[in-house]
Amino acid sequence: MPSLSSVLFSVLALMMIAEARKPDRGVTHEEANHHHQHHSSPALTVLKFHQPSSTRSNHVPIGPIKQPPEPPATLQPRVFFSENSTIVLAQTGSTPIMHCEVGDIGEGMVSWIRRKDYHLLTVGLATYISDDRFFTAHVRHAQDWALHVKFAQEQDAGLYECQVSTHPPTSLFVELELVEAKAEILGAPDKFVKSGSALRLTCVLRKSTEPPVYVFWYHNDRMVNYDAALGVVVRHGRYSSELEITTAKAEHSGNYSCVPSNTRPASIHVHILNGEKPAAMQHGSKSSAPSWRSQVISLVLLTFYYLMR
Repeated sequence: MPSLSSVLFSVLALMMIAEARKPDRGVTHEEANHHHQHHSSPALTVLKFHQPSSTRSNHVPIGPIKQPPEPPATLQPRVFFSENSTIVLAQTGSTPIMHCEVGDIGEGMVSWIRRKDYHLLTVGLATYISDDRFFTAHVRHAQDWALHVKFAQEQDAGLYECQVSTHPPTSLFVELELVEAKAEILGAPDKFVKSGSALRLTCVLRKSTEPPVYVFWYHNDRMVNYDAALGVVVRHGRYSSELEITTAKAEHSGNYSCVPSNTRPASIHVHILNGEKPAAMQHGSKSSAPSWRSQVISLVLLTFYYLMR
């Protein structure tokens, strides 16, 4: 039978073996402090690591919340560079031009439409009307698709539309106004000039929107612009013309006509007098005298009639 001391020795050995097999649980903060206070061994620093939270904070900031800036709006490309609702004033017989200057229209086409009857006039450079007075001219560097009307007539006046085939289509409008220009000789229809004095005739162009290419003067049926033998000198202004004869003679009498290239002509009858009064003035004086005497006689007879009653 084993002795008591051997039994105690065996139990103590088993307890030491069991203690050695336990897992190391580390050192807590409290134990480290206790160990530091009761033992003179070097200080032991214990670090505590905090795991990040898996959820976000529910904290709401105080004050207005700034919204992110909106992206800038996309600018639409400009279609027309010509002004809209313009008026083109021209005279009949001329060639008015209606401009339509466009921007970058890509594959778009430019068309002209006559609004009073919605007649398609041109598409691009192609003409879609039997009247060949209408046509479009294209100035490439300016992107101007201008509508021309040759020898414009009164019925051509009205509203015209320049349309670009964008999506949706975009239009520009032009109003064409036409006036009839005419020539006028100042002092018409008759002019009286004493023989030996200067004869001057002034022709003015009324309602003309463009200067004439030429102005011809006629004496009766003869063009006298360059008639040095007759003593005629002609001077031209932008919208006027003047004929001058330094010394008027009997052969200068007759009908004179001012004929501009783009207006209605005008005429005047020139009378060269050799010291006598104009016939029209003499006829006027003769016709007024009998009328005055007849009125006096009628008044006397009427007075005598009432006195005799």
